[in-house]
Parts: sequence; C-alpha cells; structure tokens
Amino acid sequence: MANQPWKNIGVVLVANPNALPTNLEKWLPKYNPNDALSAEEDLNNFMLAMNFNAVAHEDVVIRLFPYTFQGSIGSWYFSFLTGSIRDWDTFHEVFLAKFGHDRTITSLINDLSNLKANPDEKIKDFNSRFNKLLSKIPAASKPVVYVEIEWYISSLPSNIAIFVDRANKATLVENMKEALSVERRIIALEKRSQTNKRKTKKVTFKDVSKKKASKYPFDLEGL
Repeated sequence: MANQPWKNIGVVLVANPNALPTNLEKWLPKYNPNDALSAEEDLNNFMLAMNFNAVAHEDVVIRLFPYTFQGSIGSWYFSFLTGSIRDWDTFHEVFLAKFGHDRTITSLINDLSNLKANPDEKIKDFNSRFNKLLSKIPAASKPVVYVEIEWYISSLPSNIAIFVDRANKATLVENMKEALSVERRIIALEKRSQTNKRKTKKVTFKDVSKKKASKYPFDLEGL
C-alpha cells in the first residue's frame, strides 16, 4: 500500500482514482438533514443509484457521495481533514453516526446546543428544525426547560434574540411564538421604512431660469 500513488481529492484520499461518471445531476439523489428523509433512507437511495448506473469502483462511490449533500451537511463534510477518508465503510459509518437514527445522545445534545439559525432563514422553518433535533433526544436525557430555552434564544439572530429574551417567557413553545411575533414586527417595520423612503424621496428639477451667457463681451440688455 505504501507504494501506491495516493492522491488527495478534497477530504477523500484514494489510490489511482477512476474517472467519475457524467451527468451526475440527472441521477444522483439529494440529501438534506433538515428534510423528512432519514439518513438511512438516503444511503439506500444512493446505493440503488450506484447499482442502477453500474458504478463498481469504491473510490468513485466515496467521491460521489458528497455530491448528494445539501444544506448544513456540507460544512460537516468539509470539517474533516484533507485525505482523512480512505474507504467507504469509514465514510458511511461516520455519516450514520452523525445523521442516523442511532446517533449517540451526547452528539445530539451537542448539536442542539450549537444549533444556529441560518441567514435569511424564516423563524417558522428554524423552529421546525430545532424541534426536530430536540425530538430525537430521549425524554430522560432532554435538558431541563430553562436550558432548552437558553439554547433556543442563543441560536436566534441577534436582532430577534434580544426581544425574545426580554419577553421572559416560561416555556419553549411560548418563546418560539414570541420569536415569530418579533419577526413579524421587524418585517412590518422594514416595509414601513421602505414606504416612507419612497414618499420622502426628493425630486430635483433642472434649473432653467438662468440666462444663457451672451456670446458678446458686453451685454447691453443687462445695462
């Protein structure tokens, strides 16, 4: 193995890499951890696509799998050191450990505590994402309510979090409703501000009152 010409291809490290098939976007499935599709279902769909398209080389399978990733999973994949993935068994094991149903309680709690709303993400969508991750933690291992609330508020955009925190709601559901309410008020204020700007926009006209300069050095009319 030491004599093989290993080559780094992003995170993947392979020996004598084979060519990738063409028209990937037409037949590769897509996986977004925020969607309803489970990680296990995604793996099954991916392997079916590999078999259907007669992909036989392991290095090609490893390199094609990241092409199915959408959303936040991309940042997880690129968090690995360059060349750290060398075989398919390792890849699908770490993938399921992170996104599968059998994830450890510790990893679930860690992900929940570090969850952040994406730029321009609607609060309704983020609430759903937060609840989905929270629901995967067994009831006996869930953090106490005030910790859930603290994690939730800290995960919100700062311009919303500050008002939700001031509202001092007692339950997670109430805080989520408050975040929705704050978002609606911010959107309404932004629309009102844009309307006022359009109304107060100054319109300037060209000043045509000034006389044209005479072509004669002495203007008798001005005397």
